Amino acid sequence: MRTLSKRAGLLWTGLLQKLLLISVWLFVLLLGLLGGIISGWAMPIAHAFPGTASIALLAAHQEAPGQVLYKSFNTFQDQYGRKWRSIAFNHTFPDGHHDFQLRLVGFPGVATVDRDRPLQIKTPLGRTFQAQDTAKALFKSDTTTEPNVAQYDLAPIVAQLPNLIPLRLSLPLEANDDLRLLVGPNAIREWQAVALGKEAAIAWSEHKM
Repeated sequence: MRTLSKRAGLLWTGLLQKLLLISVWLFVLLLGLLGGIISGWAMPIAHAFPGTASIALLAAHQEAPGQVLYKSFNTFQDQYGRKWRSIAFNHTFPDGHHDFQLRLVGFPGVATVDRDRPLQIKTPLGRTFQAQDTAKALFKSDTTTEPNVAQYDLAPIVAQLPNLIPLRLSLPLEANDDLRLLVGPNAIREWQAVALGKEAAIAWSEHKM
C-alpha cells in the first residue's frame, strides 16, 4: 500500500509540474500576442517617421487673481515626416470652472483641416475617442480660421485616455484625407495633469525633473 501511495504521489507531482509548465507557457504566449498587437499597430508608423518622440514643456501663467493658464507643449511628426506643434492648455477660473483644449499647428500650406469632422484618438486595441473642432473660437468673427491650425475640446475624454500605451491621432483633412500622429504615454499623462489643474501639473512637472 505504501508503494502504491508513493507512486500515486509521484504521479500527481509530475502532473502538477506539467500543468504548471503549460500554464506558464500559455501566459507567455498571451503576453507575446498582446505585445505583437501593440507593436504591429505602432511600429509601421514609427518606421514611416522615426522621429515620433515628442519634445515636451510645461508652463503656467497667471492671467488674473485666481485665473491660471496651464500649457503643455509637444512636437510630433505625421506619416510624411512633417512636424506639428501640439499645445494642450487649461484655463482655470476662481469659481472652479476650467476649459481644456488641444491645439495642433502645422506649417502654412502643408494641410487644410476639415472642420466638419472630429479628431479621432485611437488605441492599439481598437477603441476610438472623438473630439469636436473648436478652432473658430481662436479667430475673430470677421476673419477665417487658418487652414493649418486645428483645435479640439478634449475635456470630456482626456481622463479616459489610456496613458500606458501609445495612441494615434487621426487629424481630418479636406478631401477625406487624414494625418496620423503617434502620441507617447508621457504626453498623454502630461495632458491629463494639465487638465486636472494646479496640483497635478506641479506634481507631474516635479516627477519629470
